[in-house]
Amino acid sequence: VVLQAHPPTTRAQAGAALRRRDTWLARHAHEALVIWDGDDPDVRRQVKSFGDALGEEEVWVIDPRHDHPI
Repeated sequence: VVLQAHPPTTRAQAGAALRRRDTWLARHAHEALVIWDGDDPDVRRQVKSFGDALGEEEVWVIDPRHDHPI
């Protein structure tokens, strides 16, 4: 899926493109599987966004440092 025709040329445009992508994903997904070590605050926000959109029980977070969900 391509959400825009041209790649972003500035950091602000890149951030806006990522937000559009994340919004699209949250609207079209039924579940989410996230492989995340718990450190990146941007991923934390995305996990929360998915939880808000899909319901927390539909978002699975796997910590690659362990064999069990966070």
